[in-house]
Amino acid sequence: MERFKKTAKRILFAIIIVAVIYLGFFWYVVETMRANGNTIEIGDYKVMAFNFDEGTIVRYMGNKNDVKIPRRILWWKITKIHDRTFEGNDEIETLYVPNTVTEVGMEAFYKCSSLKEVYFEDGGKATEIGTRAFMNCEKLEDVHLPEGLVEIGGASFADCMSLYDITIPSTVERIEGSAFYQCHNLGEVQINGESSVKYVESDAFEQTKWLRKCGDYAMVGRVLYAYNGTDDPVNIPEGTVGGNTESIGAKVIVYPASYQFSELELSHVENYITLMFMDEGQHYFDNVKEKRYGYGKITVMATPNSTVWNDASALGINVVEKTE
Repeated sequence: MERFKKTAKRILFAIIIVAVIYLGFFWYVVETMRANGNTIEIGDYKVMAFNFDEGTIVRYMGNKNDVKIPRRILWWKITKIHDRTFEGNDEIETLYVPNTVTEVGMEAFYKCSSLKEVYFEDGGKATEIGTRAFMNCEKLEDVHLPEGLVEIGGASFADCMSLYDITIPSTVERIEGSAFYQCHNLGEVQINGESSVKYVESDAFEQTKWLRKCGDYAMVGRVLYAYNGTDDPVNIPEGTVGGNTESIGAKVIVYPASYQFSELELSHVENYITLMFMDEGQHYFDNVKEKRYGYGKITVMATPNSTVWNDASALGINVVEKTE
């Protein structure tokens, strides 16, 4: 019995010591963060947090070639890579991003001159890759983007000269301007499964090998990115859900029933064009919410009082009666 009591006392003493050490460390972390704008340096990383659940990596201070961003640092689940966190790093060659990360900030990996491979773990909630996130990563040749991604930000992979192919997740809806601009060797652009792409800005794939070999219709999923032909009028392919009207040089464009315009597309039209429609009962302009000055170069040819006629008129677009 006496031996049991001594053992129990030792265990209790050990628990108290561990608790004191933990509480002391916790107090140190809290006070350090309070004195440093809610940030603290832990190992290779500087972390910012405003609660005890989620943290943001704001700076990388390591020198490894292969970097696996941790799911957790202390008690914080890492959910964001902040703007310019790895900017200018010349040592990282392989990068692994866990599925806890929901956002990659602006210029997070800008000009990482040795970076060759980027792997985003599937099953996460990363919805956006920020503006210029991987721009000027000249050796980047292999990128695995995660299912669940919704937006590829502007110039996010611009000037990645070693990128030969890219597979866009089925969940991506928007590809912003200059996303893959001047990726001269990019020859293959594929969609992983059924495409969700609704909008691709007009210079997203400029100066790529893919655009040069596309033929007349450069399609990203069901979106017409560019028209490379010389026909006039131009008949947009059946099943196309959106595109870049401003990039088509023809004076007359005929749209299928599946097409939906965006406000940016219509407001950026540079030349005077006439729009015609395969099904005048469809609401082609549902995503266009307001009148804009740029619509002045557009004429819609339709049957009076048809859905197309009425919707275009409501937006202040010039409409003329369709002739047989």
